[in-house]
Amino acid sequence: MPYSAKKIPVTCGIDTINEWATFMSERIEEVRHSLMQEGVEHEQWYLGVEGSNIFLLGVIKTNDLQHAQDVARKSKLEVDKYHQKFKRFWKRDEIRDLSIQGASEPHFPDLKLILDVRQ
Repeated sequence: MPYSAKKIPVTCGIDTINEWATFMSERIEEVRHSLMQEGVEHEQWYLGVEGSNIFLLGVIKTNDLQHAQDVARKSKLEVDKYHQKFKRFWKRDEIRDLSIQGASEPHFPDLKLILDVRQ
């Protein structure tokens, strides 16, 4: 299963991101269930700041990213509903794919790991 990563600039502040990460962490078993349904083996979220710009770095390990996204969009799980609402803060037109080595777990030592989930 290959890893892929996206850099996602956001319009919200760090407090809102921390609230999202706490919500997910407090419901980690439901998050794992969601990943299982999506066919995702591993998901990580990092927080980064460049000057006055805040961004997330989402890392996912799956064979079928489109399937994972489709399942998440249709999910009735509370964690997926919350995540979909959180996406309103994403600057969608500025999201960029990052080039990473597909099979190896990536590491981003200059960023803060805020969520790390394996099913």
